[in-house]
Amino acid sequence: MPFSSALPAWATSATPAAPGRLVEWQKQCQDTGLADCAHASRELGVLAPARAAGQAPSGPLVTLLDDPRVAVEGEVSHVTVDGRFAQVVTVRVLRDVPAGLGCEVAVSACPTLFAGTTVRIAEITMSSARLPLMVWESWTTCQVATESLPAGFEDFLASMRFTP
Repeated sequence: MPFSSALPAWATSATPAAPGRLVEWQKQCQDTGLADCAHASRELGVLAPARAAGQAPSGPLVTLLDDPRVAVEGEVSHVTVDGRFAQVVTVRVLRDVPAGLGCEVAVSACPTLFAGTTVRIAEITMSSARLPLMVWESWTTCQVATESLPAGFEDFLASMRFTP
């Protein structure tokens, strides 16, 4: 699903990876001075998951919220993103969740939600025939000044515009 958006300031110098069904912008630990993490300290991503044969029709967010490897922070909120219904929630990841955003593990560009991160996730309904678009921002829980990250995520969602 083609879209345009305004990236957070920290993501402008990062390079989008794996274009196509998945686009990610990452800020690595060494860029932030954190020496104890094995993955990006900040990540912003957009994923258009593909429905696997036999996969339940519910969206990936329902599955994730039932996963014992994550702890839900607060309530699920309902918003619109460029006129489309979206559910937004924040979770803390207690243990790694491979393919936690609805894609198959076999897909090489399938992101893992890493233990020790907090993730703000939006599941945007695109149409009844397709799985929803997943948008997330994650940050390590040890990272300083995380208070502004959810606000930046909301700004990113508000700036999204979909093109046919």
